[in-house]
Amino acid sequence: MTQRFVFTLGARSVLYSNDFEPITVLELSPAARSRLESYGEVCIPVMERLTFEVVRRNDPPRARGVRIVAELFRRRGHGHLMLFTENDEDALLLKAAFLPGQNGQVKNERAIAFARGFLEAARIFG
Repeated sequence: MTQRFVFTLGARSVLYSNDFEPITVLELSPAARSRLESYGEVCIPVMERLTFEVVRRNDPPRARGVRIVAELFRRRGHGHLMLFTENDEDALLLKAAFLPGQNGQVKNERAIAFARGFLEAARIFG
C-alpha cells in the first residue's frame, strides 16, 4: 500500500472481521502501531493452537500470520483508524487487551481464581 495515513491509532483498538464483527481488543506494540499508521497494514505472527491433531502429527505448532489492515473512518471531523482482518480464527489467537473499565473486574477474578487454586493445592498437599 502506498497511501500514507496522517491519523494516529489509539493505545487499544478493536479488531474487526471484514463483516464488521468485533473479534478482540488489541494493544499493539509501538512497531506494529507505527507500521499501521505509515503503511495501513501489518502482519502479526501467532502460534497455532495445541490441539490433539497437532500432538498426533508429532510436529511442533506452526507459526501463522494475522494480516491486519487499517481503514480510515471519519466522524465529527476527526479521523480514526479502524482495524480489520480476513483471518478471523487466527486473530482469536492474538493476545487480547482489556478495556479500562474491565481491568478492575478482571484483576478481581484473577485474584479469586489464584486464591481458590492456592487453597485447593494447600488442601491436597497439606
